[in-house]
Amino acid sequence: MRRPPSWYPFSSDRKEQHPKDHLAKYQGWMYADGYDGLEDPYRSADIHEVACMAHVRRKFVDIHRAQGSAIATEAIRRIATRFGIMASQMRGFIDTLGGFWARGGLANKSVSAMTSAQNNYGGQDTMLVSFCAKVMHWGGIIVAPGYTDEVVYKTGGTPYGYSHNAGEDFADEAKNAIDPQARRLVEIAGKLA
Repeated sequence: MRRPPSWYPFSSDRKEQHPKDHLAKYQGWMYADGYDGLEDPYRSADIHEVACMAHVRRKFVDIHRAQGSAIATEAIRRIATRFGIMASQMRGFIDTLGGFWARGGLANKSVSAMTSAQNNYGGQDTMLVSFCAKVMHWGGIIVAPGYTDEVVYKTGGTPYGYSHNAGEDFADEAKNAIDPQARRLVEIAGKLA
């Protein structure tokens, strides 16, 4: 099976002229981030945008903040439950690890993840799974809590890692849910040392 090509051109700045030049003769479908400099190329009849739901979500957030639209609020909730993504701060931090990762600094390290979101439908499971994909690239060892302790059931937890609703009290029940995950991480790390 032939795979379609992927192309990652480098530009020294974010000026709109660069994508215009890069794509001047291109015809077909294009998947890219939400960079505003791509609006002109998308307006041509030659390029068809394949939109990223994470970037489409930003437009709904803008509408929600400006108008309090119930439709925008529902769109945000639905996109989050299907396309949970890490916070930009976490993605930025992970991006700084490239050199360390390339030298094998993250290989064979035990990693466990926890998350939070504004509501029960914030895509927490998907976010945790997407983080685990990063760990696999590093050659890290994922230590998920699984359903190894009954407290996970009591708190409505997931087998991927503890999840907390932002703004809610951090009560004993939440602390008790974190404990078995933390103990499991320490135990597995100790066995691998």
